[in-house]
Amino acid sequence: MTQEGYTIRSEEERNAVNHLRNAVYWRVKFQLAGMASVTLEQYRALVAIAVNDAHAAAQEVTKIFPMIESYQKAGWKPYDCFDQAAAQAQTPPPPPQPQAAQPAPAAAPPQPGQPQPGQPQPGQPQAGQPQKAELDNLGKDLEKGLKDIGGALEGLFGQKKK
Repeated sequence: MTQEGYTIRSEEERNAVNHLRNAVYWRVKFQLAGMASVTLEQYRALVAIAVNDAHAAAQEVTKIFPMIESYQKAGWKPYDCFDQAAAQAQTPPPPPQPQAAQPAPAAAPPQPGQPQPGQPQPGQPQAGQPQKAELDNLGKDLEKGLKDIGGALEGLFGQKKK
């Protein structure tokens, strides 16, 4: 069955595609969080960044096939091969890009324990930054998406090796 440009064969795959879509939406939303306004060109660039990152993640999955193939030759089922190969191939995400250093204020530093001007108080979100709840929701959404992808792959490749 084809739906909205995707080929979906099961409910698990439908859920996985939905979670991938939501992850791209969240990525763009977080990039917009610190902007006062956005032009069409800027928005397209933000979406292109999110798409490129999703493509890079797909390329990582593609690169684990040689490990899957070697496990299959040893008698493993594809589903189990994938889990083992993916665990070995996981690479940490790239570090965030450094931002330009802000000039130091001319005022004397505040005393320890006193709030610094311009700094949010504990429990208050920073302006233009995603709130912890949003980040937690994104993490939960990604985790669920990974589980759904695993279920979809299990449906494609058969049951787990016992």
